[in-house]
Parts: sequence; structure tokens; C-alpha cells
Amino acid sequence: MSKVVRKKAHWSGRAREVLLFRGPEGKLPFPILGGAEKAQFPYVGNVEDQQAGHSAVKVQANDLVLEINGTIVVGMTSEDIAAVLSTSHSSIQLKTTRPGAVLTQDLRHYLNLRFKKGSPDHEFQQSIRDNLYLRTVPCTTRLPRDEEVAGLDYNFISVEAFASLERSGAFLETGTYDGIPCTLWLFWII
Repeated sequence: MSKVVRKKAHWSGRAREVLLFRGPEGKLPFPILGGAEKAQFPYVGNVEDQQAGHSAVKVQANDLVLEINGTIVVGMTSEDIAAVLSTSHSSIQLKTTRPGAVLTQDLRHYLNLRFKKGSPDHEFQQSIRDNLYLRTVPCTTRLPRDEEVAGLDYNFISVEAFASLERSGAFLETGTYDGIPCTLWLFWII
């Protein structure tokens, strides 16, 4: 007898859209925690008032926040997420999902996964990286070129400093260029 192998449903199929209304003082019924500066997906904090959600789907603590009013907020800092929220004065449309094996609160975990080019996960990673690169400066161990400005184009650091920062988990992504370890590059939040 052969076993039937069930393919797990993709996380995007479990994403939920929730319409929220601000309270009388303009307050949301929960905080949105995390953010790129913590290398985390934005996520729902402690939910105070479930009545604020005006849809059949309710928000739960630790739900990952993927979009706010159609804007992908994963990869944004908490300050940038607050700015997106501030553009909505009364109602807010959230797209959320429960954390799982692929999507956890750890942004590094998701960005280090490999996906087929053109797949939903690959496209989502690209959107996240676009958001991250707005607030990051790449680091490299190579010497600056004539036209490059330190701190603007790259942070130029020693191999030893790079290795120490990498061991401490200070970077979101690391890699090599053309297989040469001395040209490692990575990103940190500025």
C-alpha cells in the first residue's frame, strides 16, 4: 500500500484580512511590536479589545502583520510602521497570519531560506529586502573604491570586526561575492 503524501498548505493561504477601527482616542486595540531594527516580523501584541475588529476573523496576540492598508510592512522599522498606521485616521485594514515553520517572528530565518525564483515566497522576500534596504547600509571587508563614500555606500570594516559582528548576530544577512571571503557583505539597520 502506498502512502498519500499531503502537501502542506502555503502560509499565504492562511493569511487573513481584518478591518479595525480606532477607539475613541484614536488608539488601536493592540500594539504592533517587532520591526526590522529587532530583526523581527511586525506582530500583534496583547489584544485588549476584540470588538475593535469588524470582521469575522479576529486578531490574536503574536499574529504576524504582513500588510497595513495594502502596504507590505515586513522589513520596515517600527517607526516606519507607525508612519504607515498614522495615515489611517479611522479604519485600518490588516493582513495577518499565524506564525509557523516558515514564517516565524525571526526575520533572519525567513530571509535565509531559499525559494524558487518567481514563487510567492521569493517575491515576498524581495519586497522585504526592498523595505530593509531603505534603512540599511551594506558592510564590506574590502577597501573603498575612489567614488564610494564610507557610511553612505558601504560601511568598510575589518575582517576581524566583521567576524565578531557576524558571531554576535548583529547582521540580517551575510554572504560572499564571487566566493571570495574578503568581500563579504551584509546589512545592519542605521
